[in-house]
Amino acid sequence: MSLELNDLKRLHDKAYLSAQLTREKGADDLVFYWITQWDDSVLQDSQLAYKGEFNILRKAGRQILADLSMNPVQIDFIPKDGTRDDAADLLDGLYRSDCNKNDSIEAFDNAQIECVVCGVGAWELETEYATKRLDEKNQIIVRKPIVEANNNVMWDPNAKLLDKSDADYVSILEAFSEDGYKDLVYKLTGEEIDRVDGESFKHPEHSYAFPWILGTSKRIYVVRFYHKEEIEETVYTLSDPFGSTLDVREDELMDIEDDLMGAGYNIIDTHVRTRCQITRYIASGSEILDVCEIAGEHIPVIPVFGEHAFVEGEEHWEGVTRLTKDPQRLRNFAGSYLGDILSRSPRRKPIFWQEQIAGFEDMYSEAGSENNFPYLLMNRKSGDGTEIPPGPIAEMPEQPMPTALPAVLELSKEAVQDVANPGVPQDVADPDISGRAVYALQSRLDMQSIVYQNHTKHAMRRDAQVFASMAKEVYDVPR
Repeated sequence: MSLELNDLKRLHDKAYLSAQLTREKGADDLVFYWITQWDDSVLQDSQLAYKGEFNILRKAGRQILADLSMNPVQIDFIPKDGTRDDAADLLDGLYRSDCNKNDSIEAFDNAQIECVVCGVGAWELETEYATKRLDEKNQIIVRKPIVEANNNVMWDPNAKLLDKSDADYVSILEAFSEDGYKDLVYKLTGEEIDRVDGESFKHPEHSYAFPWILGTSKRIYVVRFYHKEEIEETVYTLSDPFGSTLDVREDELMDIEDDLMGAGYNIIDTHVRTRCQITRYIASGSEILDVCEIAGEHIPVIPVFGEHAFVEGEEHWEGVTRLTKDPQRLRNFAGSYLGDILSRSPRRKPIFWQEQIAGFEDMYSEAGSENNFPYLLMNRKSGDGTEIPPGPIAEMPEQPMPTALPAVLELSKEAVQDVANPGVPQDVADPDISGRAVYALQSRLDMQSIVYQNHTKHAMRRDAQVFASMAKEVYDVPR
């Protein structure tokens, strides 16, 4: 069943609204971690003249990412019936070779970083021709990173599994400049357009309207929409002279029938089965630009979550940033307040009677490095001959530092470390500690990243499942 543009908008709206609050919190986490820790509703109205960032959150994020990098997840394919070890070994080799390519490494790294920072990341698998030669017929499987998956990937709200294998659709947004959008339209449709006339991508029955064209920034949002549906098809079972069997779909049989018959295969059975078909739509707010069937039986988008839960039916995810924002804000405020005191408080200055420095005022008008006089002069007697005290009569005090400020700075640091970094205990900081102590320390450090490690395993298992399903149709290998 082919979907219309209104169907895409309606399903996209449902997916967007189902986790909108969580997605907005995740977007704030990305800005807080990467851009600025002051431009939010809590501190943006602060009257401090100095606003510094005393970032201890970034160190905690690096620690978790280092743990994940040092403990990569390895995938091993095992044949179900134990009789096709050669096929499993071949698939292992293909999979590991693809995982070691730069595009795959970048896709994995980007997803892990976003997962740790805001709680969710994702990458996408797709097929393309091995080369750009006109006679090229061989296709390969490549991975592409999905940047800002928290903001741009909307899953079927009925999907509850961590790897989203139970989702019927997913909607992915991608922003284009005007020239980039024109190039995309020409690539997909062959049509050259002079101007961009876009509409809001929304269902007419909903008040919600996603800004597919942003007025001043001239960015046009395009959706890649993957839809899964079950279809029935006829499957032929063939047998060769040695008794090995092979299942072939009816639409495939026409292309390879002569080769199979020449190899001695005969049709021994026919049956109807149900399989999943994946269709990809590429659409702007005003039209569907491309529709194609995707290799494999799984949606080729792989999510990886940080901490993940369903609360009262609403999906919730978060990374290391969420619980460290309040103590990090408090540390920034306390440290900036201390800097404000240093920058605004008056310096300690002596106080004289006017008669003491009458005639020498210019010597006292400059302070610090600007005062180049080798010494200063003052009067011993006033105009009427009265003796004047030889020194200043008093001194302006410095602005005192609040007594609670040091405690706040220390407590805020401990609060961030308690949430995001287990730290190194002092009793094992000895360079001569035993190997057993080192192992215990490493286990303690890994405890902070164990949730991310386990959820990465879910994502990689799903990636391998999608890869195997696509490889059956893309590569010329035994199934």
